[in-house]
Amino acid sequence: MTLHRPLITSDCNTEAVVNSSHVIYTNQLYIFGKTDPIRTTNDAVMNISCSFPLHMNVTFNVTLHPVLGTTVINGPTGNGSYTAIMMAFTDSTYTTPLSDSGTLTVEDTIYLSVRLPDLDVNTFKLKVVNIYASPTNSSAQNYYLLQNG
Repeated sequence: MTLHRPLITSDCNTEAVVNSSHVIYTNQLYIFGKTDPIRTTNDAVMNISCSFPLHMNVTFNVTLHPVLGTTVINGPTGNGSYTAIMMAFTDSTYTTPLSDSGTLTVEDTIYLSVRLPDLDVNTFKLKVVNIYASPTNSSAQNYYLLQNG
């Protein structure tokens, strides 16, 4: 038997339990016997559950070479450091990474995402002041995409 149903907690009494490695959804499926014109089967209750890992490694069936930049930023007190990751995307939903094999023209819009995955968002905020493009890593020519942000 195959059932297709979105896994939404609190929907139809679905319960979710999260441990250190998985989320487990459980529910009960009620199957009521046919009663017209004569009851021919008994009601049945099935316990159903499914488990999904919290962390999964996935691969695409295509090779992507996303435009990705990283840099290490020292914490405000100098006692720690954070890795900032910047990615370029071709769409406003930030789902299609710009690849190094793609071609851009001056009129094209790109969308930039800057993340610090290890930063506590309740304590710190990220502010991007300048973003620029240059012909090479060591070039003095900078073409600002964001300046004095």
